[in-house]
Amino acid sequence: MNFFMLPGHIATLFVGFKFALILTFENPITGYGGASHAEISISRDLSFNKGQTIIINPKTDKLDTNLVIFTKNRKYNFYIKFDKERAFKFVDVYNGKINNSYVLKREANSYKYYEGKTSVKIANKQKYPIYVNGRKVKRVQYFSKGIPLFIKKNPEKNIANGKMIIEDFL
Repeated sequence: MNFFMLPGHIATLFVGFKFALILTFENPITGYGGASHAEISISRDLSFNKGQTIIINPKTDKLDTNLVIFTKNRKYNFYIKFDKERAFKFVDVYNGKINNSYVLKREANSYKYYEGKTSVKIANKQKYPIYVNGRKVKRVQYFSKGIPLFIKKNPEKNIANGKMIIEDFL
């Protein structure tokens, strides 16, 4: 699985007990932080893969934490959740950028989803905003390619037990 991360974006990582999650970056990892050590174990060996790989194992199925990974050139923000059905095994993380051309890949009632080489574009078709990974989209927004996208349409009307209902997941 490949993530092309735009600066400042947060990607959700799903982990499970069956496999470790192996993240590999374009550049050597210089540090990490923010993760709850009670919830995950993180290991990295600077001699392995030129220090570009980090391994994440969950310690609990109640996992709900964040992680920031620093490389020589950038920082990458992640939200880590336990989900045994969607757990990732290998993720290669690359620098994404807003592309010049996109291809329409999906059209729903409330949005259009376009893919470029290293980013995606979401075009809102509604009069009111939609929310993609917590970002308000009035007309058009660009997102990191390959990461899970959670789309919420008119969240004020879609609240159950105090939590917004995710109406679409890409």
